[in-house]
Amino acid sequence: MIVRTGSKSKTKRAAIAVAAAFCLAILSMAGCRKKGLPAIATPADAAVRPMEERWKDAAARVEEAREGPVGLRAPVDVPIELKHSGDSHRFLAVQTAEWRKDGFSVPNDFAGLARLIKAGQLVELPMVGPDYVLFGVGGIANGNPMTYYDPRDGDSIPMFASDDEYHKADSELAADAAKKRLELANLQIELRQTRGRDRARRAILLKQIAAGKAQLDAGIASAQEMTSCYQDPERRQAIADEYKALSDLASNLGGTTYDLNDPASRLAFKVRMLSFLRPQAKALLEEIASAYSQKFNRPLPVTSLVRTEEYQHQLSETNPNAARNPTPPHTTGLAFDIYYHFMDADEQTFLMNEIASLKQDGKVEALKETRDHIHVFAFADGHPPSEELISSSINEMASQPRERGSFGRRTVRAENRARRARSRRV
Repeated sequence: MIVRTGSKSKTKRAAIAVAAAFCLAILSMAGCRKKGLPAIATPADAAVRPMEERWKDAAARVEEAREGPVGLRAPVDVPIELKHSGDSHRFLAVQTAEWRKDGFSVPNDFAGLARLIKAGQLVELPMVGPDYVLFGVGGIANGNPMTYYDPRDGDSIPMFASDDEYHKADSELAADAAKKRLELANLQIELRQTRGRDRARRAILLKQIAAGKAQLDAGIASAQEMTSCYQDPERRQAIADEYKALSDLASNLGGTTYDLNDPASRLAFKVRMLSFLRPQAKALLEEIASAYSQKFNRPLPVTSLVRTEEYQHQLSETNPNAARNPTPPHTTGLAFDIYYHFMDADEQTFLMNEIASLKQDGKVEALKETRDHIHVFAFADGHPPSEELISSSINEMASQPRERGSFGRRTVRAENRARRARSRRV
């Protein structure tokens, strides 16, 4: 029997309010404030409203107009410390070597992330801190059921609160497949009836048939993967253990309860779990944010903190050219991204110099990316990994099949597109 979790109806309202607040944050991302987007209702819950108001004020200060060019249009000289070195592998290899040096666990999925949070290995960053604001963290998170992720094959298997729910989902997949087969059969009949008579209609039908077949094949594959997983006793038990880890944390995360049976509550829970970092990285983020805030009287916008391997894989699925390195830096909990889209040249220069100084001191690895972000990776003990570990990581990466794209540019581009798409759905 899969672990069962009870409904938390008395906290559902608060959870939905939290989700709405985070959706508001996502809608405020660059490119999301477009004419015609639906407005997000302000939560009436008194326990949430003060944080939402603080976030709205912080976001407005981030986005306020500057006198000169901003973002990529701002004329800046990037310090050498924030550029890629001649060796295309070294940037990622340094971060992989740090992970090996420290032996930190990386989360495969949200259940793995829940365990790290429960164990106190990660610390939370509120939506608004004294000198920073979370500006779209968890951009591609959704309210879909929690999943079990196996990085060996890249499969995400839905997790269910009970055997009854699993069998219900299995039946629904079978019914969907039958419905899709019937739709395809009707399209095929119509195609035969329009033979040689309406070329435009035939072209439309052929496209619909091709899309329907692809959807049917994908649905069948998903059903087969789910069935295979649940019929394997070891994997079935692993899923039960994963679900229990999630439900334990959802029952009390900092005094808040999340209902894993409710999509809005699941979304709020996922986004909140993605708002954690290793303590060492959090300290450096706050140091950078404090310097920036004191200089410009604005909060530092931060867009990405910890990620799971599954979440990173989903970013890569959004853009097939995104790099798929074995240990993406954000999965270590030591990386965060700073959003410079609204910053003018003075702000960007100050910020880059601050981070470059930290890199000179051996505290971080960093890169100014070409998609409005500065990626910062903190060394857990304040010192970079040894050249021996770095060389070993470089050699391992060089021996793997070369994949197109770069970690920073391609991944962030994919995440930004996903944020915009999701905001339109909201």
